[in-house]
Parts: sequence; structure tokens; C-alpha cells
Amino acid sequence: MAKIKPFNLSFLTHEFKGFLSDSETKEFILGKYGDLNFDQQKSGVFEKELFQIRMNLAALGWIELKDSFPIEKKLNDRNGRSIVYQWFTNLKNGRIIEQGIIANGAGENLDWLDENNEDLDGHKAEAIESILKIVEVKRKKTMEAFSRELTYDEKVQEGLRISILISRASRRHKDLRYLNAALKLNDWYFSICRKTKSKQTQVFYLLALTEQERSVAEMLK
Repeated sequence: MAKIKPFNLSFLTHEFKGFLSDSETKEFILGKYGDLNFDQQKSGVFEKELFQIRMNLAALGWIELKDSFPIEKKLNDRNGRSIVYQWFTNLKNGRIIEQGIIANGAGENLDWLDENNEDLDGHKAEAIESILKIVEVKRKKTMEAFSRELTYDEKVQEGLRISILISRASRRHKDLRYLNAALKLNDWYFSICRKTKSKQTQVFYLLALTEQERSVAEMLK
């Protein structure tokens, strides 16, 4: 990735104004975390996401780990590569973004590629940059960048997966543009996710917020 020019931190700390202050964000996260039904781990529902949320909170120093989820094998799934590459093979016209529409599953699959330093002959890096531009340009209309075939909740979840992707990418590549975009996405989704009845959306939003807070802690403080 090209070297980024020095970034003015005050843009994020002073000009970004969202629904929640830092203390309110922490209170919201810990409150929702306390409400989660960890019995779901026994059935494998949101198992990976719950594990990642817990690890993020521990990294932030907001909780102490007394045990861990027994899913290391799942997190290191050997089939991950074949699943991601099959997703790419099935893309319409082989494009992750086609006529302004982000392919279903882009956030999760691009995150895997980015984490594992695989680039699909340049497609990954190009797609993440294009997604960043979509978020910056469309702002609150970012959900229009997802397929009309998806339900409202599914579009929200795709958007949250994008937020998770770019929060993590900001740490991996030391790129504050991604963190700024993630902050905006999570802020826009707050009014939706705080009252959603979808458990999947709740879990994804909590993961998106904890990824955001890890990036803030590592890059801005």
C-alpha cells in the first residue's frame, strides 16, 4: 500500500462528532456485552464473533479473561482459503464492486485476505480502497451500495462487516483514513443497531465497536 501523508489527528478527535462520547461508547459496549447470551457459544451461534469481542475487550483492559471460548480450531479453519477463493470465483464478472454495488460477503472475505496477506493479484487492495471511497462519498447512503436482493437487516450486517474490515485494516496498515471511515459507519449505524431485535446485528455491531475502540486505543492514544 502506498505511503500515506501525515494525518492530522485533530480531525478525528475534534471534528468527528457522533452520537456517543468516548465514555458513553464504553458504557454502551459493556452494557451490551453484559446482555449477550453466552450460552450461544455451546451451539456455535456467533461463536467466533463472541470470541473476538471478548478478546477485544481484554486487549482494551475493560474485562479480565477467566476462561476462553474453545474455538481456536474454528478460528484457524483450514478451509478458510478455499471458501474465500470460491467466493471470489463466484463473483459476477469477477468484480468485488460491480457498478457501485459491493458484493455480498465482501467485508468478511476481504478481511480474511487482508489478515493473511493475500491479495488476489491486486484485487484485494483495490477493493478496500474502493470501499473506502464509497463510504466517504455515500456517507449515510452507504447501504445503497449493497444488493437490492438483501433484506434491510442483511444490508446493515454487510455494512457492519465492512466496518470491521476497515477498522482492522487501519491497524494492520497504520492508515487513519480507514479508522475515520469506520468511526463514521459505526456512528451512522448506532440509531439502527441500538434498537434492533436481530441478535446477529447486535453481535456484529458490538464487534464493530470493539474493533473501532482497539484501533482508537492503538493509533490515537
